[in-house]
Amino acid sequence: MGWSTDQNQSTVNDLLPWSTKRVTSVTLGGSMTGEFDRSFTPYSRHRPSCIPVTKKIIETDKAPILDLPFSQAVLAGNTLYLAGQIGRDPVTLQLVPGGIIPETIQIFRNIGAVLEAAGGNFKDVVKVTAFLRKLSDLTAFNTVYTKFFPNDFPARVAVQVVAVPLGGQIEVQTIAVIDKC
Repeated sequence: MGWSTDQNQSTVNDLLPWSTKRVTSVTLGGSMTGEFDRSFTPYSRHRPSCIPVTKKIIETDKAPILDLPFSQAVLAGNTLYLAGQIGRDPVTLQLVPGGIIPETIQIFRNIGAVLEAAGGNFKDVVKVTAFLRKLSDLTAFNTVYTKFFPNDFPARVAVQVVAVPLGGQIEVQTIAVIDKC
């Protein structure tokens, strides 16, 4: 007597959900007979089934649009990955003058415009990475940063870099989770 898929009985596959091969027949004597179904996709009771994720390019003319090979942001599922922003004016495409504070204000205006285009806002930001030319500018950066993130701060990394495009003082990259439920 054994289990078989030909009968209305449980199979080994019903008992072992992590099996990588579907057994079509087993005898109780301990030896396995039968064929393997190679089209079987293994699954785990600990992992949810795969849900397709849509990818959408986000673009707005309220933030700088450059003729370079990257998007302002990509919405993958409900996670928004924003490209790094420098303090570039969206109309002139030039770096705003005045140093770290005006650049940081412009950066967060640009980020806000992209977030809005994706249906989000600053409350949706979960991660910020700041690339500073001088770590001594961190206090000035924080002064502006806390105006846009007054509480419930996102996770953040601040690092010193050798250079920022256009000779800027700072570049900021963000990740947001936009819950449209």
